[in-house]
Amino acid sequence: MDKEFFHRDLRLFLERRVSWERYLRLMRPGPANVEEELATVESILGTLGDICEDIETASRPHWHEEVRLVDGRVEVPAHIAAGYDKLRQAGLVCLPVSAEYGGFGLPLLVNAGYLEMIARADASLTASATAARRSNVATCRTSPRASSRAAWT
Repeated sequence: MDKEFFHRDLRLFLERRVSWERYLRLMRPGPANVEEELATVESILGTLGDICEDIETASRPHWHEEVRLVDGRVEVPAHIAAGYDKLRQAGLVCLPVSAEYGGFGLPLLVNAGYLEMIARADASLTASATAARRSNVATCRTSPRASSRAAWT
């Protein structure tokens, strides 16, 4: 797998192990273009893979730095804050959150691949991304979004 974050195992799983037609039929009324939907998911995860490469390169020399509690304040190392900011600016913080709250409404299955990729880049961001998704819907509403989301919203 080396440095490829959106690697062939994730692609194989998404393309061959998930019945997207059945999923989309159960989750959304009306017809859905499965190829277009899958292409959107792959595009999002491909973009995430590129960002994860940047995050890993910048974070690796700082992995020894920890989040600290100083005088009742949480101090987050700069590399963690910068990595999270890259994800937020790309609109990749709230993938499974409903579109009604500013997310993409993607299946949790896709989020599992997302978390795997982030954990490989910098495991500190896995907790940050999960916490933001759970507790701060405003983050989703204020972050930029990808231009192509097909029927996920």
